[in-house]
Amino acid sequence: MLSISPSTVTSIIFLAGHSHSRSADLLEHDVRKEVYETVHQTSGIYVGDLRETHDLHRSTLRYHLDVLEQAELLASETVFGKVWYYPAGSDTNQLRAAFIHEPTGDILEAIARLEPVSVTDLANEVDRTDSTVSHHLDRLEEKGLIEQERRNTTVLSRLVPEARAELETVSDPGQWTEQ
Repeated sequence: MLSISPSTVTSIIFLAGHSHSRSADLLEHDVRKEVYETVHQTSGIYVGDLRETHDLHRSTLRYHLDVLEQAELLASETVFGKVWYYPAGSDTNQLRAAFIHEPTGDILEAIARLEPVSVTDLANEVDRTDSTVSHHLDRLEEKGLIEQERRNTTVLSRLVPEARAELETVSDPGQWTEQ
């Protein structure tokens, strides 16, 4: 039995359906142009937010995103379990992505207000279990947004200096969730 991956099918459809090789030709399509502009204006966005912004069916949106990504006009990365689209050649904004993702955003916001803060204090602040908070803290540390320090039996978390500096340049991190 022949098995074809979804990405292979997308590539076949892309190659069969598009003889365009120039970026300008691809952006002549109104929907595709709007999606492209939204991704550039927000410097990255999740598929769900794009669907809501443009009121498109998931398969239609995925098709246009695939066309733009194949043409190297957009790039994608999975951040916190969701596919994030951003302008080709730019880096994903890990801090913005973390703020958009719930409950990670709540945890980051609490760290910013309370740092250095223990897992237990964070769990109480965001009304989550210690184990849930620890899971998200591990992910945030892996993404380079926080650092954790052990003091005796307590683990304290704080934003890394780069994340703190970036956060201070944004007047309202809540704006990242209001797309």
